[in-house]
Amino acid sequence: MNTFKEFHPLVNFLWFLLVLGFSMSFFNPVMIAVSLFCAVFYSVLTGGAKAVKFNISVILPLALMSAVINVLFNHSGATILFYLKNGNPVTKESIVYGFVAACIIAQTVLWFYQLNFVMTDDKFVYLFGKIAPSFALALSMTLRFVPNYKKKFDEIITARKALGMSNQKRITEAVKAMSVMVSWAFESAFDTADSMKSRGYGLKGRTAYSVFIFTKRDFLALFLTIFI
Repeated sequence: MNTFKEFHPLVNFLWFLLVLGFSMSFFNPVMIAVSLFCAVFYSVLTGGAKAVKFNISVILPLALMSAVINVLFNHSGATILFYLKNGNPVTKESIVYGFVAACIIAQTVLWFYQLNFVMTDDKFVYLFGKIAPSFALALSMTLRFVPNYKKKFDEIITARKALGMSNQKRITEAVKAMSVMVSWAFESAFDTADSMKSRGYGLKGRTAYSVFIFTKRDFLALFLTIFI
């Protein structure tokens, strides 16, 4: 279903690097619309119903919130539509800019979501393990942050419910669960660092086995990516 994931790590990384760079740099409405459409389509293609739920429950509210915040705090523009109760004007330009900024945020989050899906830990270690081992390890752990911590957060909530400890308000319960999760996060980070150090990760002259082979298909994909 996701053939692109089977390409060489260099092809995957360069493609996402260029897509994210262009998506966050250009303000052309047509290019933003194309990038957002492709990001949504690709997420649904790889994630199915789960991706649709994520787009509706997370991406859409995030985009709408950023658009509304821009309208409330950015009053620049020549076309005044109406005034707020505090006397600040709401302009057509601020609404358009807020909508464009919301689309940029949405597409960027979606592309990072797909980057985390395609670029697995072993790919990052393969690409940067020899050049910058500490950076490779930190980057792989950072990209795993959202899915791993969300899963752990759900586990903590479920465990507290099973123990009969979730009879408090939702905000209080979330704060307590977050406190447990932060402690687990630090523990997990130290364990990972100690584990990699004990295996000799980052030592000079250390060899590593790799299953990645740069084929003609990868060369063609890399050439087309750079050319386009």
